[in-house]
Amino acid sequence: MISVHRLDAPEFDYESNKYTNPVRFQHEDLKIYKQDEHYNPNDVRIPGLLSLQKGTGYMKGDELIKQPLDFSYKNYFSLDDMAMMIKSIMFPQDTSDRKPFDITADQMQYIRTCMSKLPRESKHPFYDSTHSDGYCKFFMYGDTKDKMDPNIRIFNKVGWAYGYLTDAAYIVDFKNKVEFILAATIYCNQDGILNDGRYDFESIGLPYLSKLGKTFYQLELKRKRKYKPDLSAFKLNYHE
Repeated sequence: MISVHRLDAPEFDYESNKYTNPVRFQHEDLKIYKQDEHYNPNDVRIPGLLSLQKGTGYMKGDELIKQPLDFSYKNYFSLDDMAMMIKSIMFPQDTSDRKPFDITADQMQYIRTCMSKLPRESKHPFYDSTHSDGYCKFFMYGDTKDKMDPNIRIFNKVGWAYGYLTDAAYIVDFKNKVEFILAATIYCNQDGILNDGRYDFESIGLPYLSKLGKTFYQLELKRKRKYKPDLSAFKLNYHE
């Protein structure tokens, strides 16, 4: 992932975004960790994306700018990298083609739990009933308010900005011994205007990704396997 700009800080230009905020963790009078402001002098943009522009116009405050939005100064995370990230988290033992995350087994388990926990199972933060099981579970459940099948768990990370919906997920069905990784992104902005808050997430994006997830799930249900997967490591405790 290439991080070039801070979210919700439109007043920051490219140079401002190369500074990090100072950080301090403290418990009562005990200082646990401190890091001063840092500056990155390097050009962190990707050469192949320096001319990347999207849309026919964009909102800047209350003003409509009638030209494409320059994305060369935006954060970048490729779909392939997202899929590989999911694979690295769910199968850290299979890291022959990449460097594994430098975290403990307990930390990995915590990440998996947070990725797959449903809104109604979360205490910190707390989600009210307006957040259904399909909230940020775009594949299979993104377009429904129904409860998720208790035999299914979705370990995923989504993206939701500038008219794009993205999901990268490891989906398991404990009952039918089904597992697969799926990653997809879709642009849902028929009017071509960015930052206007009027995207086609509900009418186009979520129904498409939900159907896509269901389609692959049905294919995996029918696919013959020589060996049934052992999914016991992914049955986690969501009530602690």
